[in-house]
Order: sequence, then C-alpha cells, then structure tokens
Amino acid sequence: MSRIFTALAAAGAFLLALAMPAHADDCNARASSAWEPGNGQTYTIEALSDGATCDQAVAAYVVRGADGAPLYYDIYQANQIMVLAGQPTKADMEGALFQWAMQDAGPDGVMHTGSLPEWKAGAETPEAGDFAFYPDMAVDQAYYEQLRAAKAPMICYIQGMESSACLALYEGGFVLVGVQTFPG
Repeated sequence: MSRIFTALAAAGAFLLALAMPAHADDCNARASSAWEPGNGQTYTIEALSDGATCDQAVAAYVVRGADGAPLYYDIYQANQIMVLAGQPTKADMEGALFQWAMQDAGPDGVMHTGSLPEWKAGAETPEAGDFAFYPDMAVDQAYYEQLRAAKAPMICYIQGMESSACLALYEGGFVLVGVQTFPG
C-alpha cells in the first residue's frame, strides 16, 4: 500500500510541477526512443524530468502505444535513479534521460522473459546469481514460469541505484515481472 501511496504522491507532485511556470534554471527535460519487440508494433519509451533544479526533479518512465496512449508508467525522484542522479544541468539530464529510455537488445534482437532465471518448485525465489531477480508481489511461481515459457518481449530499465525493473509485454499488456539487482 505504501508504494501505491508513494506513486500517487509522486504523480501528483509531477502533475503539479508540470502546471507551474518554468524557471530559468529548471530541469524540465525529456527524451524518447522507439521499441520494436517483433510483434509488428512500435512502442515509444519516454523519459521525462521536471524540477526547479535537476537535484530536485522528479522523473517519469512511460511506455506508450502506437496511438500515443500510456500503457505503463512509473514516477521516481530523479536523484534516486542511478543514470539520472547527479546531473547538474538540463542538457546533462536530457542525455541521461535518453540513456534511461534506450533498450538493450537480447541475442535475438529483443530481450525476452525466457532469459529470466528459473524458479524451481518449492523455492522461495528464482535462482540467485550475480544478477538476482525478485518477482513482483503479484507474480507467483506458476505465473513467473508461464512468462518464462512464453518468451514474451521484455523491457528492463534502471529503477534505483542498484536494480532494474522488468516489464513483459504479455497477453496484450505490460506486466511488471519484478526487479533484477546489480552485482556487488
């Protein structure tokens, strides 16, 4: 419940900031990239920041359909996202937002859920390794293995200082599969 409240509060702050006049030293920036998961559709990954300074900015990560409608979004404090933290100027933030919006391709050109680690029956979580994966609370072992077997197109984006959130394009929508940590 606290994540939902935090997301709603951040969304409200982001929308309020968008309605306020821009400052000369603002950090209102945006970048986008195209994502083509091989299903004949092109999605837009949009990254935005808004704040009086880049250190005070909020950032939004948005996946839009071909018609421009948002299909998934999340909002963060920019200084809590590894690639966005410490950007001193709007121009620097624009470059960082572009990096945040870019997608890594897997060996076949698209990252997919088949590359997630196995979650064996009876285990609490998928197999851990250097890049441990923690499923979202809404994803149980059976559904996780169903997603792996489907080899659904997947987007992973940095969502903190030490992890990435992974979304699967599955059954016509985006599913937050979970979080993958960075080694160390």
